[in-house]
Amino acid sequence: MSFTHVYFRARALALAGVATVLGAAALAGPAMATPQPMSAPYSFTTLDNQGDPTFNQLLGINQSGTIAGYFGSGAAGHPNKGYLVSPPYGQSSYTAENFPGSTQTQVTGLNDRGVTVGFWSPDNNDNQMNANLGFYEVNGHRPHTVMFPTDDNATPPVDQLLGVNDRNVAVGFYTDAAGNTDGMLAQPQQSHQRH
Repeated sequence: MSFTHVYFRARALALAGVATVLGAAALAGPAMATPQPMSAPYSFTTLDNQGDPTFNQLLGINQSGTIAGYFGSGAAGHPNKGYLVSPPYGQSSYTAENFPGSTQTQVTGLNDRGVTVGFWSPDNNDNQMNANLGFYEVNGHRPHTVMFPTDDNATPPVDQLLGVNDRNVAVGFYTDAAGNTDGMLAQPQQSHQRH
């Protein structure tokens, strides 16, 4: 038997096994749809802040089309710098948003009420072991650091807010001293709800 025959025979047996499993799955429940590329109903546009045309990430968008993002890879000497960009998305539409006194900032989420969330760092170390501190801002003002209230934070601390809804409830994660990553839900107290 040649290598080609072994390959085709093994492939035929594998396909038969897959067909058997798929047949059993069809009897057990509804068929799963085949994933399709997101090209049919969408058009695509590259949006890069020219502060760094080599590294940009867009991470959140609100109903008016304002987008949260950042540029800079975070490698030593290439710090993250946060921004918002609004329609019509030209270079003059970018607004820097960096936590005051930070070396790095990522703006990761925003809502329709002017609240942005993300994380910042005072560091840009060679080993990329940088502290991460969550933050929220209201209409570009009154920035607040957010850290999960625990006595066993990682060293350096890792707290990141990644999204926020229109009730100003934010989500993200923190890392504890054992290296476990835990989901974080941050809800505003009643006195802070009206931002």
